[in-house]
Amino acid sequence: MESGAILTAASADARGHRGLAAWLRDAETKWNEHSNKGVDGAPRMTLTRSLNHLQKLVAQAARSPIRVLYTKAGTRLSACWLEDDDVIIDHKAYWSAANSLEEAAYVAAVLNTSIVLDRVKDLQPVGQRDPRDFDNLVWTLPIPEFDASEALHVDLAAAALHAAGIAARIELPDSAHFTAKRRAIRQTLVDDGVAETIERLVDALLPP
Repeated sequence: MESGAILTAASADARGHRGLAAWLRDAETKWNEHSNKGVDGAPRMTLTRSLNHLQKLVAQAARSPIRVLYTKAGTRLSACWLEDDDVIIDHKAYWSAANSLEEAAYVAAVLNTSIVLDRVKDLQPVGQRDPRDFDNLVWTLPIPEFDASEALHVDLAAAALHAAGIAARIELPDSAHFTAKRRAIRQTLVDDGVAETIERLVDALLPP
């Protein structure tokens, strides 16, 4: 993607990106060979259209200094915020721009709680063993928008920022599986007491 446009082999070549053009040409050829075809034998959708389905890439061309991310699926709902607008978010995560670091921290704090997880479990489709997809189910909950004039919102944001500072200091071996890393972070936050604080604040935030 360049200047908000999805590059094809032809447009990459025209802009002087020879190596990228060659890679895209190979990818487009394979896509045309193996993708679903219409009655005329042509691909139903081009590779470029597929990559940008529902504007999922072009939407990220608009610079957002702070974004909140959360997992699309899994046994645990995990959220964080990202202060890097050069990162492209994959289809396995949902994201939204935040107006401030405090707002991002507030939203991430809410989404990471067991309270929210428990309240969407019954809405989730069940996989081989456990509930799987979160998608937009979390937004069926009455989560209020961040309001800097609300003490509860400010307290939640502060607690999340405190938790982020603790998490940043934890030594996580590169060889460890991501689930082991998340488990180590959760346990450290529990030991600190901030995990309980966040759960208590979110319990007060969301009506039963």
